[in-house]
Amino acid sequence: MKIPRDLSGHELVAALCTHCGYVKVHQVGSHIILQTQEPAPHRVAVPAHKPLHPC
Repeated sequence: MKIPRDLSGHELVAALCTHCGYVKVHQVGSHIILQTQEPAPHRVAVPAHKPLHPC
């Protein structure tokens, strides 16, 4: 899947929460911590930068 080049961290967080079942747990500095329980507990940190640079 291609990631859009102009996607911000906040837009990615919104998409993950809406479509993938993640919940915002907290924010540490410029990183937003998301967590999901399905299918297994998993955490991911998303930098709140604009724009995000895909690796």
